[in-house]
Amino acid sequence: MLKKILFLVMLLSMHTLFADLAFEQELDNVSFNEAAKEASISASKQGKKSFKFTGTYIETGRSFLEVEYKNGKRDGAAVFYYKNGNTMAKGNYKDDKKDKVWEFYTEDGKLERKVTYRNGLYDGMTTEFFKSGKINRTTNYVQGIKNGKEKEYYVSGKVQNEGNYINNQLEGR
Repeated sequence: MLKKILFLVMLLSMHTLFADLAFEQELDNVSFNEAAKEASISASKQGKKSFKFTGTYIETGRSFLEVEYKNGKRDGAAVFYYKNGNTMAKGNYKDDKKDKVWEFYTEDGKLERKVTYRNGLYDGMTTEFFKSGKINRTTNYVQGIKNGKEKEYYVSGKVQNEGNYINNQLEGR
């Protein structure tokens, strides 16, 4: 029975992951701007090492995106904003792919998730947070695949569930 409950909890966490991945893909789509790419290439030809593209909300005039381009590719710091001006996500691109630690925030400014990327794939520890700021879940990835420990916590900080993944499969299933 315990294994079935653990399986259901892990299954629900996979649904959350797919929703997170869709959101992150949408950010990538928004940050890739053909005009910014062309301006970056033009700036490069003029001897400038990088070009910072800023997109703005028409309604408010506030930035929704700031991303650095180098030679026509996203390369450097990137920050996405909600309409209220709070940070939605921030991190780095390298050679047009997410790289290193990215942080994702709720609209009211609370840290929701930290994800480590390499070559645009989850690679390393991801950490999800409760609204209180305490850790909700930690998961380890290797080249976009769950590998290693995943722990889910109660709001109190006590471990609720713990499992080990090998090649995206929960061990013992």
